[in-house]
Amino acid sequence: MKKHNTFLRGLRLIALADVDNLAVSSRNIFHSAIDPHQLRQSLAWGARKLTAAAVLTTRADLHYTTEEWNDGGWDVTSIIREYVHTIRGEELRANADFDIAFEAGALVTSHPHADGIVLLTGDGDLATAIARDVKKRRPQMQVFAAAIPGTASTRLLDTSLFDAFIPLDHGITRFQPTNLHA
Repeated sequence: MKKHNTFLRGLRLIALADVDNLAVSSRNIFHSAIDPHQLRQSLAWGARKLTAAAVLTTRADLHYTTEEWNDGGWDVTSIIREYVHTIRGEELRANADFDIAFEAGALVTSHPHADGIVLLTGDGDLATAIARDVKKRRPQMQVFAAAIPGTASTRLLDTSLFDAFIPLDHGITRFQPTNLHA
């Protein structure tokens, strides 16, 4: 990914990861889990400063993912999956989209000197809504979309909202493929 993020050089950045979206995308495309430390390192490369935040859903009894992202240098918000009563009966629910949007607003507000925000999600509706709000509140702030190609919404390529699209590659996963043809 380093070759793709040269435009992040020298910026004071906020990175906000939609962990659930990235996890599914990484499993489907790379057949491997995201390595939070690798992801943070690849974003921080060349940046003047990086504030990294992540939002994820988890079971109440499972703390591994939260700890792994914390250990990788991310400030983590964990949303506990819970059973709720719906018209279809009892269902397990956990949707972090509102939490991600609220976190984005809080980060942009609490980091007035940040030059840009990197939205790490393939969710076009979510990223577009956040980008519109950031551009409205901080017109000078750059907004970048970063996702795994092949799983990301084409809305992330909208240059009226996003200053650039950063394709995430296998370098952000735990599994690093070797050159089998060497």
